[in-house]
Amino acid sequence: MNIKPKKEKSQVIQTSLNKLCVVFRANNIIQHAKVISETLGRLRPDHLKMVELVLVSSEKIELSQMGFAPAEKYPAKISILKTSDSFKTELSHVLIVDCDLLDKTFNLSEILSIKLTEGIEALKLSFLSTDEKKSHSAYVWICKCEIVAYVLGLNIPTTNFDYIFRKENLKTDEQTLNQSLSSKNIKSFVQNFTDSLKRFFQWYIYLPIREMKLSKQNTPTFIQNREPAIYRLLFFVIAIGLMFTMTHLSKDAGVSGDEMVNYNHAKLVYEYYAKGDKSAVDVRVNPNLDRTMLQYYGQSFDNITYFVNKITNTDSPFESRHLMNSLVGWLIILITGLLLSHIAGWRAAIIGMIMLFVSPRFLGHSFNNPKDIPFAFAYVFSIFQMILWAKELPKIKIKRIIWIVLGIAMAISVRIGGLMLVAFLFMIVGLWYITSRPLKDFLTAKYLSGGFKYIFILLGMSIAAFFVGIILWPYAIESPIKHSRESLAIMTNFSVGIRQLFNGENIWSDRAPWDYLPKYIFMTIPMVAILGLALFIALIKKVLKKSNELFVFVIVFAFFFPVFYIIYQKSNVYGGWRHVLFIYPFLVMAASLGFDGLLHLFKSKYIRDGVWIVIAGFMFLPLKHITKNHPHEYIYYNELSGGVDKAYGFYEMDYYYHSMREASFWLNDYIKKDNPKPTKKTVVVSNNMGITQYYFRHDTATVAVGYIRYYERGTIDWDYCIIVNSYIDANQLQTGMWPPKNTIHTIEVDGKPICAILKRDNRDDYLGFSTKATAEGIKDNPVLKDSLTKLSISYFKSALKADSRNETALLSLTETYMNMQNLDTAMYYVDILLAVYPSYENGLNYKGWLSIQTFDKTQNQKLLTDAQKAFETIIKVNYKYIYGYYGLAMTYIRMNQLDKAMATLEDGMKVNPNFPPVVELYNQLRTHKSQGGM
Repeated sequence: MNIKPKKEKSQVIQTSLNKLCVVFRANNIIQHAKVISETLGRLRPDHLKMVELVLVSSEKIELSQMGFAPAEKYPAKISILKTSDSFKTELSHVLIVDCDLLDKTFNLSEILSIKLTEGIEALKLSFLSTDEKKSHSAYVWICKCEIVAYVLGLNIPTTNFDYIFRKENLKTDEQTLNQSLSSKNIKSFVQNFTDSLKRFFQWYIYLPIREMKLSKQNTPTFIQNREPAIYRLLFFVIAIGLMFTMTHLSKDAGVSGDEMVNYNHAKLVYEYYAKGDKSAVDVRVNPNLDRTMLQYYGQSFDNITYFVNKITNTDSPFESRHLMNSLVGWLIILITGLLLSHIAGWRAAIIGMIMLFVSPRFLGHSFNNPKDIPFAFAYVFSIFQMILWAKELPKIKIKRIIWIVLGIAMAISVRIGGLMLVAFLFMIVGLWYITSRPLKDFLTAKYLSGGFKYIFILLGMSIAAFFVGIILWPYAIESPIKHSRESLAIMTNFSVGIRQLFNGENIWSDRAPWDYLPKYIFMTIPMVAILGLALFIALIKKVLKKSNELFVFVIVFAFFFPVFYIIYQKSNVYGGWRHVLFIYPFLVMAASLGFDGLLHLFKSKYIRDGVWIVIAGFMFLPLKHITKNHPHEYIYYNELSGGVDKAYGFYEMDYYYHSMREASFWLNDYIKKDNPKPTKKTVVVSNNMGITQYYFRHDTATVAVGYIRYYERGTIDWDYCIIVNSYIDANQLQTGMWPPKNTIHTIEVDGKPICAILKRDNRDDYLGFSTKATAEGIKDNPVLKDSLTKLSISYFKSALKADSRNETALLSLTETYMNMQNLDTAMYYVDILLAVYPSYENGLNYKGWLSIQTFDKTQNQKLLTDAQKAFETIIKVNYKYIYGYYGLAMTYIRMNQLDKAMATLEDGMKVNPNFPPVVELYNQLRTHKSQGGM
C-alpha cells in the first residue's frame, strides 16, 4: 500500500532559524504599538539583527506613529503595509501574529531558537495557559514566506489557518513554548458556529474566486502544484444545485411498493415506545408480522419520518417522506464527492457527483426508497469516515471515532447487515497498521502492543455502534443478541421468493440465476459509468500512482465484494439491484477515478477539452431519459442493453409501483368529469390497494377502493381498474396483448406502457363468475344447478365477445365444461387460454388433467406427452405449484415410468412435505416397489 512508514527519530532532520520575518497584523496597528514595542524590546541585540519587521494595518499609517524610539532597540528593516498591499520578503520563514487576538507581550527570543523540522511548511505555536499547565493556542504561526504572502494577500485570519492548511494538505506541526499567554479569543457557541460558517464559505467560494485573480507570479508553489480552486467552487455550486433539484423533483414521486407497509409498521414502533404496545415485535399480538417480517428490520428512517410527520401533523405524510428521502439521496451524492476530493481531488469529485445524479435508477430510488437509500448513505458515510481516520492515524481523534460509530449505528438501525461495516473498520485500520510500519518491526513488542491497542479501540467502537444502532429497533431492544442473530440469519438467507421478470421469463427470486445481479447492474447503470469503469481498469497504474493505494483498494472492495458474496451465498435478491444500491456510489467513484486518470494523461488543453465533451455527451444520454420520463426515471435500461424498448417484456419495469400516483390522479379527474353527480360510489380496484387508497383519501365519499390481481379481475365487481405491469406474463408484454382491450389510459416510459387504467363497460365475466359460484354451492337441486351453470356459460361467452382474451371467462369455461365431462369443449377453451397466457398455472393444470382424462378414454399416447409438457411447464414457471408435481407423477404412472413418478413426488415433497395427495401417492408407489412391483 502507498502509505509511507513512520520515520524513526534518527531520520528527522531539523534546522535552526537564522533569520525571521515577523509580521504583526491588526485592523488598527497603532492601538497595539505598546505591546509590539515591548515585545521587540525584550530581544537581545544579537537576536534583534535576525529579525525583519512588517506591520500590516487596514488603515495607512506612518512609522513615526508607532513610537519606535530609539531606533537601535528595533530591527533595522521595518516595513509598513496596508492589508491590500503585496507582501514580499527574501527570508524563508515568517512569524505572523494577529494582534487583535493578544493582550500581552511574548518572548520572541525563544521563538528564534526554535529548530524547524524538514518538510514542515507551517508551525503552530502554543503557549502555556495563565491558569493551568496546559498548552494554549494564541494563533501565532511560523510559515514559509510564500504561504504568508498568500494568507496576507487574501486577508485570511490566523484563526482560520488550521482549517485552510488542513484543506490544502500542507504539512504542519505544533510546538508549545515555555511561556504563558492569554488570548482574547474566548467565544460563545454562536460565535464559534458563525466563524465555522465563515470559514466554510471562505474555502468554497471566496478563496477560489480570489485565486482566479492571482497572477502566475503571485501564485504560491503549493497552489501551482494542485488543481485549480475553480473546481472547488464548482463542486460547491453543483452540490447546492443538486440539493434543490432533488428535493424539487421528489414532489412528483409516487408512493413506492415498500412505503405503505413500512410506514404502517413505523406507527406500531411509535406505539411501542409511547405506550408499550407489543404489536411491532410480537407475532402473537400482531399476526401480520408473519407476512411483513418487518420486526427483523430496524427501519429507522421510517420511524423518524413517522415521528416528524406526527409532530408536524401533515396531511401529506408520503410527500413529506419523499422530501426527506431525497435529502438522504443527496447526502449520498455529497459524501461521494467529498470522498473523491480526498482521494483524487475536486475535479474527480465533480465528475462523481454528476455521474451519480444522472444515474436514473439511483435518482429514482432516492425519492421513495425508505430502506436501500438510507442504508446506502450509512454505508458510504461510514467508509468515508474510516478513510479520513486512516489519513489521520496514528492520531486518534474523538470526533472521528464518534462519526464512525454513528455511521455504523445508522446502517444497523436500517438493516442488521450494517454489521459488515464493523469488518470494514477492522480491515481498513488493520491494513493501515500493517503498511505504516517497516517490515522489520512486525514481531517487536512495541508493534504487537500497538496492534492490541487498536484492536481494543475497534472492539469498543463496534460494541458502541451496535447498541446505538438498535435504539430505534424494538425487536432488538427486546433481546439484543438473540434477536439480532435471528434477524441476521433471516436477512442472509431470505426465504420469501418473489416473482421476477428476467431474461424474458417469469422466475422466482429465490431461484434466480447467478448472473441476475451483475447483469441487471450493467444493463441499468448509465454508459458513462461503464466507460469510466473500463478506463479505471485500463489506467489502474496511473490511478494508483496519483492516489493512495489503500483508499483505491477500499473503493474497489466496497462495490465488488458485496456482489461477489451475494452470488457466492446464492442470496435472494429481487427488484433489480435495489438491495445493493449501497455499492453503486463506490462503482461511480472508480469510474470517476478512471476519467480523472484519462484527463491526467494529456497535457494538451484541446485534448482535455475533447475528453470533457465526451464525458458530457455520455452523461447527456441518461439525463435525457430523466428529463423525458420524470417521475419514473428509475425505469431505465442503458443504450448497451437496447433501452426500455428492447427490455420491455424481458425485464422488470415498474416493480416499485411509482406510476400508481400519476394513474390515480388521472383517473380521479376522469371520474369527476365522466360522472360529476354520482348517485353511488365508484369502485376503483388496483393491484396495490394501499397506494390507491392514499391517493383517493380525499374522495372516500364518492370512491371505494379495492384490491385485485390482474388475472382475477373478472371475479369481482368494479368500475375502474389500475394495473401496474408488475407480475404480468412475459409473453403478453412481448406480444402486445397487455394492456387489455378495455384500457382507457396508459402511463408510459419511452413509449412503453407501464401502467394501464381499465374501464368496465361489460360485467358479464363477473356475472358469469358469481352465477357459477352460486351454482357450485347448490347440493340438492340439480335442475336449478344445471340452469345456473348454463346461465354462467352464456355470461362467459358474452364476455368473450366483448374481449376474446378475457382470461377469467376462458378459465371458467374450461373448468365448467371439464366438470360437465365435456372434455373436447373444455380442451378447446383451455387451448385458447394458453395461447393468450402460455404460462398460466391454472390453465396448464387444466390442460394436463384434461389430457390425462382424455387419454384414459382414448388411450392416445400423444395426450400423455401433452400432459407431461403441461405439468413440466407449470413446475418450470412456478416450482411451488404443488399440483404440478402430482399431475406429472400421475402422467409418469400412465407412461409406466414409476421411478420418474417417485422422483417427481420427492421433488414435490421438498416444496410442500405436507400435501396429502403427493404424500399418499408416494407412499403407495414406495409400497408397490417394496413388494416387487417395480
